[in-house]
Amino acid sequence: MLGLKNHLVIGLTTYNTALLRVSVAALGRIPKKFLLIIHNDNPAEHVDVRDIRQMGYHGRVVVMNASENIGLMRARLAIVTAARDAKWILFANDDDVVTNADIPQARAENFAIIQNSITVATRLSDFATAITAPDKLIPDGKNIILNRPNIGMAGTLIRFDVMCRVADVLNAAADKISAIDDSLDYAPPTDQMMWAAIRGIGAQTAPDATPIYMDSVNYIKNGLDRADVKYGRPVLSGANAHTRIQHALARYEAAIADAMAAAAVAA
Repeated sequence: MLGLKNHLVIGLTTYNTALLRVSVAALGRIPKKFLLIIHNDNPAEHVDVRDIRQMGYHGRVVVMNASENIGLMRARLAIVTAARDAKWILFANDDDVVTNADIPQARAENFAIIQNSITVATRLSDFATAITAPDKLIPDGKNIILNRPNIGMAGTLIRFDVMCRVADVLNAAADKISAIDDSLDYAPPTDQMMWAAIRGIGAQTAPDATPIYMDSVNYIKNGLDRADVKYGRPVLSGANAHTRIQHALARYEAAIADAMAAAAVAA
């Protein structure tokens, strides 16, 4: 099945598998076809295709269960390896909602399509609407927040061939990235790190390579009950959170640059 050419792959990562009832139920309401690949990073839980069918998704699906916790970056890279052949890939979190599988028109040099997202911040009823009727959500700046644009890996359409190049570089830099992860006393900013890699590597695919922005919503984030701890470490917050994360990202970007330089020499 994976040998077929997939126009779109949606890569869904999960650790708290109960939350799949949110993301999978929403995906089941999307009429356009795509290949769904789910990576379960919780070795204490097992998910199979029958579970996904019971949650309301009946399209093409592959479920991967990790034998040990490997973290968000490696889970996403495992999805890339499993996809093998596609045109576009979109990553999603288990407690968020992908609203559609539409691919806006883009030129060959557009390595990513950035759109908007909505954060449901305060009311559970709004998030229920996000799952069943996302078009009815009206941003109000407080309970329902429009993020224009949505900058990050989750919710961004990425050309699959570019994502494969990024995966090669991140795999080459994996030991250094893990060392940086381990040195932090808070949950690593994996999403920002991977997006920085997409921007840097994607821009090198062609002289005029660039992402493109489309003023449309394709992703809804669950802001109701964000955990204070992720993978056993606190989620960074507070006045100096941005500065500390930027310092960490600079270290990640240096590790990625080293891996890119080594690959260029080897080539």
